Amino acid sequence: MTDSTDKKWMMDRQQSAAAVYHDLKESQRVTFTLSAEYGRWLLASLFLMHGSALFGLFTFLGDVADKPELLNGYAAAVWWFVAGYFWPC
Repeated sequence: MTDSTDKKWMMDRQQSAAAVYHDLKESQRVTFTLSAEYGRWLLASLFLMHGSALFGLFTFLGDVADKPELLNGYAAAVWWFVAGYFWPC
């Protein structure tokens, strides 16, 4: 093979830069999409955990509603779970 046929298969500097640029932009788009999905998963987990904890706590407190001395001890726990909804915001 001669030199002229070898150069035919090589990209010039502008084509090479364009290929690298488009590859990096695609990687950036995928990274942003992945970060957004992870953020949605974190928020859904937060709402699920705090919501189920509040549901369980209120169910338990409904069973002991006739004992006010027990209810006072759980007021702080309820407020911690309620505050957990708004803490990351």
